[in-house]
Amino acid sequence: MRALAACALLVGGIARAACPLGEKNAADTAISNYVQSLNYPSTRSHLPGLEKLWERHGRCDAGPLADSFSEAVAKTLASMPPHLEELGQAKKKNPKFYKWALGHLDGAASLDSLKRTQDNANNACPANAGAMCREIAEKIDKAIDELRLGKRPQR
Repeated sequence: MRALAACALLVGGIARAACPLGEKNAADTAISNYVQSLNYPSTRSHLPGLEKLWERHGRCDAGPLADSFSEAVAKTLASMPPHLEELGQAKKKNPKFYKWALGHLDGAASLDSLKRTQDNANNACPANAGAMCREIAEKIDKAIDELRLGKRPQR
């Protein structure tokens, strides 16, 4: 029991068991498949898929997988402006997911995804989500600074 407790990691403010190698591999594949799916036009929302990805593989959110999660979040929010409205709804329904998603708007995401997300936050913000969009734009300003300076995201 002590060994299990010693393997706990603090991720997003939640103590989670360490991610075994087999699950890391599954998480890596799932994140890659999810990000790849964002390249295909869709009228469906991608945000529920991102939330499921977090629910299934969130305990593997460290190191290179954390960087992959960052790209998944940024690319999701960049793909369609309505995702901002859905993220605002998630803030109420699942605040832990919301906090996790915003925490991944960092310098590990691609500059293109960050800039497109910032453009959505600045120019396509839902009427009732001004504070959230400003928060997103500020996080992205910091993320772009991280990229320019070659800094690793602070998690």
